[in-house]
Amino acid sequence: MIIYGRSAEKVRAQEHLVPSSCPVCNTQNSLIGVVLMCYAHVWYIPFFPLRKRVVAVCGHCKGNYDIGQLRGENAQVCTILKQNVKFPVWYWSLAIIIGVVIVVSMIVR
Repeated sequence: MIIYGRSAEKVRAQEHLVPSSCPVCNTQNSLIGVVLMCYAHVWYIPFFPLRKRVVAVCGHCKGNYDIGQLRGENAQVCTILKQNVKFPVWYWSLAIIIGVVIVVSMIVR
């Protein structure tokens, strides 16, 4: 039985995006940009990265908003935040382990 799936992890957050208000609670300057990394895993060991996703989270009402729901400068700041964050190397850990096992088994033969 193989346990596999996908998961997401918060990698980076940028406090207070461009001064604006939350679309739901209208609290001023409460949006925080959060980068989520999605990855595939086998037996809960990361196999390879899938995608990066940026959401804005309201610090007051905890509402989540995708880039498409933001306007103007906030969407640009979120896009720049997404571009500046790289996938961690350990997201490739299972693929690296499998590659090492294959190379070692070829050398031993």
